[in-house]
Amino acid sequence: MRPTFDSKPRCRAFAATLFAALIVAAHSPHALAQGAPKSSTPAAYPQGGFPSGGGMSLDQLSAWERQDMGIAAPRELFSGQFHSPTPNQIPGGQVITTKGLIPLLQQGMQVHVFDVLGGLAMLPNAIPAAWAGQHGNFDDPTQQRLAQMLRQATSGQADAPLVFYCGGPLCWMSYNAAARAIRLGYRNVLWYRGGTEAWQRAGQQLAAAHRQAPGQARAPISQSSETMPPGSARPQGLAPQPQRATNATGVQKFSLMTIFDPGVNNIAAVQVMVPQGWAMNGRVVWLPEYSVASNLELVLRDPKNGMSMQWLPTQSFSFMPNAPMPMKPGTNYMGRVWMQPIGDPARFVQWFYAQTLPHLRDAKFVAGEEFPNQAKFHMAQMTAPGKKHVRTVRMRYEFKARDGQPWEEDVFLTLTSTNNPDLVFWDVFAAHSVRGPKGSLDQFGSVTRAVLNSTQFTPEWLAAHNVVKQLFTQGLKQMMRDSVVMGQKLAEYREHISKMRQQIYEDRIRSMDARNEAFREVLGGVENYKDPFQHQPVYLPAGYKEYWANSKGEYVLSEQTGYNPNVGATTEWRKIERIDPMRR
Repeated sequence: MRPTFDSKPRCRAFAATLFAALIVAAHSPHALAQGAPKSSTPAAYPQGGFPSGGGMSLDQLSAWERQDMGIAAPRELFSGQFHSPTPNQIPGGQVITTKGLIPLLQQGMQVHVFDVLGGLAMLPNAIPAAWAGQHGNFDDPTQQRLAQMLRQATSGQADAPLVFYCGGPLCWMSYNAAARAIRLGYRNVLWYRGGTEAWQRAGQQLAAAHRQAPGQARAPISQSSETMPPGSARPQGLAPQPQRATNATGVQKFSLMTIFDPGVNNIAAVQVMVPQGWAMNGRVVWLPEYSVASNLELVLRDPKNGMSMQWLPTQSFSFMPNAPMPMKPGTNYMGRVWMQPIGDPARFVQWFYAQTLPHLRDAKFVAGEEFPNQAKFHMAQMTAPGKKHVRTVRMRYEFKARDGQPWEEDVFLTLTSTNNPDLVFWDVFAAHSVRGPKGSLDQFGSVTRAVLNSTQFTPEWLAAHNVVKQLFTQGLKQMMRDSVVMGQKLAEYREHISKMRQQIYEDRIRSMDARNEAFREVLGGVENYKDPFQHQPVYLPAGYKEYWANSKGEYVLSEQTGYNPNVGATTEWRKIERIDPMRR
């Protein structure tokens, strides 16, 4: 909200007094300010951690919003996994619940509300500020940008009420933004910890998100006793394999784009095959406190119809059926999140991706499909002792978009577990989703699968990633939190990384045939080519008559025999040949 404050000190003092009174009245008799005693009851996270919805009072909702997840409130910016449990207080500010926020807004209080989630919808009249939740430090460019924004929004009044929110109690982005505002000297900073999750549970409506100005950073993409054996619900019977998409000219174009990682001396980390006209937003996020080490936050979007591809967070988990001492769910145990295994993929999506994919909360589960060959391929890579289970699945959902039109979404993921009598290790990886207007997933399926399978981490980055994981196992995770120290450490291991890079490249080439055979069941409509410029395999949609590439990492696919992109071009194009057809 962007109210105009009365510049008279007397009016400002009255507003501040009324503002404080409303907060106290809304939350009495429970104290929400910093320093309020923590509940002695363990947090109901994540089983039962979310309010059940209809019929819940604001008092009940407030208890959920204030739940203690056993996380200490840091005074510095949080740099771990944004989709994880948060503290129930913030130094120098206050936690406000839905019960306290609603009257502030209804009374017409001069409150500035900032959306730090950056999703498809936001609180009414909120100010987009997804970029403000980034990690870093209080002297970085993000801090300077926020200082300028808040000065403009508040007319320089340090006592102006500021509300920051994101997805809910498992979302750190708004905590970081609020901490930045506190460090800037603002005295009435309110962290709406419940976020959009609590707002909707209270029956309040969200509004369509405003478009961000060009150049603005997007938000990080962002967070049972059964294991993986038979017995859990298995998705069945998904729709037929998608058909190839065409356009009016019969030509499909792609560009190979690169994501650089400033955390590893700004080396090229990921190469992404992007369809012409699509927008790409991505980065590598390092998680030094977790054995998974990093996550790829990447979204590709077609601005014409809104269709998008999103790479989802991955994580490693552990659980002891008979733990010698009580462990809170969500605790970091030896670099893994402590949580009972969830063998049902649909249940896992509703829990782990509740913040990343909030629109699926009330979506209709249509059907699913298992990929046993791909699961066997992944199982062959598992070396730890114990009984192993792997499920690779695709689940389709249907939901209504903001304009009421039907949309659909496919969620792909692999769940693995290694079970021993006293300890279970389980993981989610290879997770992504594709969403778009109903019918588009089948129509453009070969395009999205080509994008997915041609998107790869570079051998250089994978070598550095492996070194970081080794350093983690050596107990250096505290040091690796510092990006400068991490860069220095990687420099020390430069020769080792170089040798590892070559080994990774050779292993990738050797394993390509096995991977192709294992993934054949999910690569319908996709064929494998060798780029004569990049000297690496590339997946492209099948069914076109001409395939061309240039040295810039661009590809042209044409339905016309004899098509030649060299005509009138200033860049050399070479025809590329199929080397490993997925379908014979």
